[in-house]
Amino acid sequence: MLKLILADNQAIFRAGIAKVLAVEDEMRIVAQAQTPEQMFMALDKFRAAVLVAAAGFHGDFAAIIVAANKAKTRVIVLADTGESAQRHCRMALTAWSIAM
Repeated sequence: MLKLILADNQAIFRAGIAKVLAVEDEMRIVAQAQTPEQMFMALDKFRAAVLVAAAGFHGDFAAIIVAANKAKTRVIVLADTGESAQRHCRMALTAWSIAM
């Protein structure tokens, strides 16, 4: 069973993602966070396999990567409308190199 944490400040977005993922038998949403503080607490408490977070959810992307690595959690970043996917890929690589 793949445990997931959803993180976004918009409840309708979290509910939509949760509804889509609920049809998968091998996935279970263990937490939904609407603030960065809730996300960090959920990472620490649930030790989920995957964190699904909106790109604009937290200003310090490196902190998310460091916390996720500490919890042995993979991160999926969903780029919001107008966001540059390349910018977030560069941020992820930078954060990953810092975490290592």
